[in-house]
Amino acid sequence: MADHGDFTMDYHNGEDGMRQNFIVRERPNGEGPLEVHLAYEGNLTAADKGGNAIVFCTPAEVRQGAAPAVWYKDLHVWDAEWRRWKPPSPCWRGMGCANYKRMRKAVYPVTVDPPGTAAIRS
Repeated sequence: MADHGDFTMDYHNGEDGMRQNFIVRERPNGEGPLEVHLAYEGNLTAADKGGNAIVFCTPAEVRQGAAPAVWYKDLHVWDAEWRRWKPPSPCWRGMGCANYKRMRKAVYPVTVDPPGTAAIRS
């Protein structure tokens, strides 16, 4: 677990992939949406595959439609009372971000769970 003050990141590795949970401790100030921004480094490019799925792959893989290196899909969001909140599709603008409408009735902390899976390469 990595503590960042207003939120923590918690990692779980299982058969369905690596889960990177973002646990937002308190309701953010203001009226805007709750946003989780992901910054990444390296030679991979984020490509929006629609339907709440993002792939990270090399630019050549994007052009050729090859198997990606890493998937982020099946995003889940729930609050402290285990109520699930349907997130809209993530958006990606160079740096990834997942936007969620303000969850006025959510009980914090809120968990944002974008599972990641690595492609098997031969």
